[in-house]
Amino acid sequence: MDLFMLGVSPNRIGAASLIAIIIAGLFLAYRYILRPRSFLLYVVLYIVATLAMTFTPRAIVYAGLPTLWHTFLAFKKEFITLLEYVILSGDAPFAAVFILALPGTEPLSARGRRIFIVLAALFSAALHRMDPSIPAASLILCLLMPLAPLFDRTFGTRSWLNTR
Repeated sequence: MDLFMLGVSPNRIGAASLIAIIIAGLFLAYRYILRPRSFLLYVVLYIVATLAMTFTPRAIVYAGLPTLWHTFLAFKKEFITLLEYVILSGDAPFAAVFILALPGTEPLSARGRRIFIVLAALFSAALHRMDPSIPAASLILCLLMPLAPLFDRTFGTRSWLNTR
């Protein structure tokens, strides 16, 4: 895992150079190009969705929640290492910093932006869970990018001055 974070081992972009991506994200946030709230919401929801999709409902019913909880307590370090690998084996860090910083990626309205980020994070985690051989996060964000005006129109705040 240490070689992973330092970028020494060959891997996908977004996982093999995590430190460089973090530095680039801090710089883009400092220059007001990347919205820190959008980045944080995307990353947190991606991690939560990945955690939620770790065990299938069939595995939970078969093993039972107490058994899974005791297994987690017995193998905490191994479980956290596997979770880090699952998250870092995709392109979510790259997409969260560089694709979200592209102009026109996100909707302009605050409510539309939040719903856009939530859907993008959930779909990215689900697609990464199904087929980790494609850059799921970048693909989902690029597919949702043309729909940003639709999110603005649907979830934007209405004004009494702008009635149609």
